[in-house]
Amino acid sequence: MAEQFRNIVRVLNTDIDGNKKIYMALKKIRGISFIFSNAICNNLNIDKNMKIGSLSFEEVKKIEDLVGNSAPLPKWLLNRRRDYE
Repeated sequence: MAEQFRNIVRVLNTDIDGNKKIYMALKKIRGISFIFSNAICNNLNIDKNMKIGSLSFEEVKKIEDLVGNSAPLPKWLLNRRRDYE
C-alpha cells in the first residue's frame, strides 16, 4: 500500500509544511543547518528535491534516529560539542 501525501509532517517535535523540499524543510528544525540537512539526505540516500510530505513514517524515523545519534556523520559537522547539557 502506497503512503499518502501528508500536509503536515512532525519531525523532532517540529511541525513542517509537507509541500517543502526535504533539504529546505529540515532547516526548520532548530539546530539543523543547510549543510547538516544536506548530510542527512546524503547519508540516508533520500532525494533532496522530493517533498517532505511524501516520506514514509519509517523514513521520518530514520531521520530522527540519525539526528539523535549522528554517529556516522563527521565530527566537524556538529556544533558546540563541548557544551554542557
